[in-house]
Amino acid sequence: MVIVIEIEDQSTKKAFLGGWRNILTRTEYHNACTQTLPNYVKGSWDRRSSKSTQTISINHKSTNVSHDKYIQVSVDISRVPCVTDRIIIATRKRNVVPSKEEKIYLRNLNESAIKIQRFYRAYRARIKAQPLLNVRRLERTSFHEKFECPVTLKKKKENAKKEFKIILNGTSGLMRQADFEMLRNLLERWWRCEMERANRVYFRSSRLAAHNLILQKEVELLRGIDCIRSQVRKENEELGDLRYLENLARAPSWKSDSGKTVIMETLRVQRAREYKKMYEQLCSDNLSRVERAELLLRLKRLLKSHSCRPAEELVYLIDQEMDLLVRHIDSKWTDQLRNRLKFAFILFVRSFGFSQDVTDNKRTSRDVVLERKTKLCTRCQRFLPYQKFPVDEHQRISICDVCQRLRRTIEPFPLYEPYERMLRAIRRSEAKAKAYTSVAFLRNCN
Repeated sequence: MVIVIEIEDQSTKKAFLGGWRNILTRTEYHNACTQTLPNYVKGSWDRRSSKSTQTISINHKSTNVSHDKYIQVSVDISRVPCVTDRIIIATRKRNVVPSKEEKIYLRNLNESAIKIQRFYRAYRARIKAQPLLNVRRLERTSFHEKFECPVTLKKKKENAKKEFKIILNGTSGLMRQADFEMLRNLLERWWRCEMERANRVYFRSSRLAAHNLILQKEVELLRGIDCIRSQVRKENEELGDLRYLENLARAPSWKSDSGKTVIMETLRVQRAREYKKMYEQLCSDNLSRVERAELLLRLKRLLKSHSCRPAEELVYLIDQEMDLLVRHIDSKWTDQLRNRLKFAFILFVRSFGFSQDVTDNKRTSRDVVLERKTKLCTRCQRFLPYQKFPVDEHQRISICDVCQRLRRTIEPFPLYEPYERMLRAIRRSEAKAKAYTSVAFLRNCN
């Protein structure tokens, strides 16, 4: 069964009252005067230069944006521009393809224009924002920084520079552990003050740059402190070795019944004095090449009668330095070899049997036997014995005691030197009063 349905359009069509019709698109353009009434204007019609225009809505193909296009105006000489209008220039070649050089030139020209616009906009933004930045910076500074005299600020900066010159350029007076603790406390307080000032004065990008400068300065100061510490440690080791040889070369003495002091010179004391004199010459840097060679030959002749392992190592180092001296190698390239030679000489003296009567030798760091059970410190990357680590069962990451003390905390590193001086002063005053049971004697300075 087939049902045929016919649909009839019964709507009334508007009659064509006049105008134009496009043959291709079948778009009708009606005459405005036949479709709309003119606006009522008081006065003469001669004053009127135009009348209502009829427009149609057209959508752009690529952007799908609708815009109005004019149909008719009353005055022939006037022209209403449209978005879709194009300026046509008469040329011989319709499709002109630019050359490669022209393309490069146009691309560079476009990039240069974009760059100029970007920098000009940034410059204009900085000029407009500069007064606001100055006001904000003044608001963030403290009352004293805002109204303080410039001469006072200059003096403060000079005093701060003098304090840090002690760290970077001077080693006088820095011989104790308390001095380095004072430097560390000073450095941490300086770091905190600079960070607070940078966070208070600068904005985000400027603040990052200020933090970078503070970090560079801190690294420089820490490097200077470490250099001074290593130099002081080296000097203390040399002084300890020299003090050890002086104790060996000291002749035994006692007082007789008559009260006279009796000193006994033995072969052991004479040999110890010879070793002491030789060690002083090894540590001296003022010897010429010939004098240094004579010293090494004399030391080598002295070691002929010894067959122990330290003596063999000492002879091996002497031969190496003699070869370098013969080849006229500069002394600055043999510093490490000379340090090994001094250490081997001290080790030979210790193994020779002189250290039996010496009781005040406190330098045992070089004679520590390497323990089998060691642990890696994750911060300083050194293998240390278990005794160098804190006892904590819940701590998974192993950090040695030295790194624990060097770790930055909320508060600056505590400085106990002023309190120790106060305690020693109280002890002296209590000792003068013969009050040896005072609480000051129960507290240990160390």
